[in-house]
Amino acid sequence: MRIADIIHFLRQIFFPQGHDRNRQCPNQTPEKENEENNKKPIYVWFEVVAKKLRSKESIGTAVSVFIHILLIWLLSWWMLPKIDKWYGIDLLVGWNPPDVKTNDISIMPGKEEPAEEEKEALKEQTQDSQPNPQHDETVEKNQPEPNALPDQANNTQSLPATDLPSPVSGGGTPERRKGDLVSGGGYEGRTPQGRGQSVGVGDSSVRGENAVEAALQWIAAHQRKDGGWNFEFEETCRQCSHGGEHGSRVAATALALLPFLGAGYTHQVDSPYKKLVDNGLFFLIKRSVEEQRGLALNREGSQGMYSQGIAAIVLCEAYAMSLQKQAKLSHAAQESLRFIENAQDRQGGGWRYRPNESPGDLSVSAWQIMALKSGKLAGLYVSQPAIYLANDFLESTATDGGRQYNYLPDLKLRGTGPDSPKTCTATGLLLRMYLGWEPGDTMLDEGITMVAQWGPFAKKDGSSCNLYYAYYATLAIHHYDNNYWQRWNSELREFLIQTQSNRGHEAGSWYFPDHYCDTGGRLLNTVLAALILETPYRIMPLFRKPKPQ
Repeated sequence: MRIADIIHFLRQIFFPQGHDRNRQCPNQTPEKENEENNKKPIYVWFEVVAKKLRSKESIGTAVSVFIHILLIWLLSWWMLPKIDKWYGIDLLVGWNPPDVKTNDISIMPGKEEPAEEEKEALKEQTQDSQPNPQHDETVEKNQPEPNALPDQANNTQSLPATDLPSPVSGGGTPERRKGDLVSGGGYEGRTPQGRGQSVGVGDSSVRGENAVEAALQWIAAHQRKDGGWNFEFEETCRQCSHGGEHGSRVAATALALLPFLGAGYTHQVDSPYKKLVDNGLFFLIKRSVEEQRGLALNREGSQGMYSQGIAAIVLCEAYAMSLQKQAKLSHAAQESLRFIENAQDRQGGGWRYRPNESPGDLSVSAWQIMALKSGKLAGLYVSQPAIYLANDFLESTATDGGRQYNYLPDLKLRGTGPDSPKTCTATGLLLRMYLGWEPGDTMLDEGITMVAQWGPFAKKDGSSCNLYYAYYATLAIHHYDNNYWQRWNSELREFLIQTQSNRGHEAGSWYFPDHYCDTGGRLLNTVLAALILETPYRIMPLFRKPKPQ
């Protein structure tokens, strides 16, 4: 049946009085016919359409329209982001603006330098974040702080008054919506000058920095020719004991790179480790797999999301610290974050060993949240719904009103590693600060006080140390309060200096017998110990500047 016949048939059904304009009533004059046409212009439209469709070109036109519709559908299917499941507000979560490529350097072509206007704006923002000596302390508390960061003026919620020093230079308590990633905690301390100012003066501080450099030398000596690292030493070093058992080279490589970046050694800064870091980043990107949901870095081992989170932190930090932005590194960092967001448990809001596994656990989730925080500091896109879901997950693991935290939602385990009550509480409080809790919040104040009373050691006499707990607890104390921090850091730093190996090929490394750390062996122990020693400058305090030691 021709298209014209279909149109004619439909017109007979819906417009029976005017289906044939060529047939005139005997008593109808030309004037009445013209008046009737003016009253019902749709008849004229049908006549034009029907006439066109009766022509020889109608079939060609129909075929052309069909081909164009098919091409548009194919192009939209190819170009638009692939979303496994639509959650409404997350429709465009997977979309990222294209990078602007320039000259080739190191890993890949870089993105063009910021415009002069952007540099000036960044310079003004940096200046605004410095203390204002002329600030009038009589300004009312509810009035917005003149030199507060931009994101502290919007979507705010006032916090109760506290005797603690203000977390923002110039006085006043910043207002921030709980559940949002805080803007503080940057990498500006990762310079020779920043390191010196952060650790302060004194014999212990100097020996602590020497311990960091010795650890970096040991880690560098165990890099493989392909740029990566192994937890186990069977193929790399027969002189060092206590190799790990975990088989993920991505996790081992990412962990090994963290203390180099923490000390300010990047793939672009001239140093003895420039080539080492560049090869390590290349290894991670080479081992990655582009998937529909993002860049997968978790192909090895049954605990893949650990590898994903740690490697994403490395990529984001390396990109943030780059002197010249690089397209491939930017793409890898952004896509690794997108994978984390798409791997989140959409019901509980956490992460576990495998993508979308439910329920999430606090240990795996911590690495993913810290990766999202690193991405935020690097200026990359982070999905706000993913942050809100992560906050919901923390709520589900909280006990005692938020002072303490469990390993799994509504299930308190009594383990000795990441699932221990002390480790979970320190981890949960740290993540709470990343998501907006500040000093002055009763739950946070009492939780941190509890951690400070526990101390950094596994035993009260300071004879042993659970490095996994010590790592998270140190970060939590560091970000919260300098009064706790000074004593905590001094005790733990001196302990690590005294326990660092100084014999043979193991010199510069650490090893503490522990059920969890045995999986990562001497490499994991050394990395965690080095990161703890680097804490004063590796990540700036979230709410206040560090005091001289």
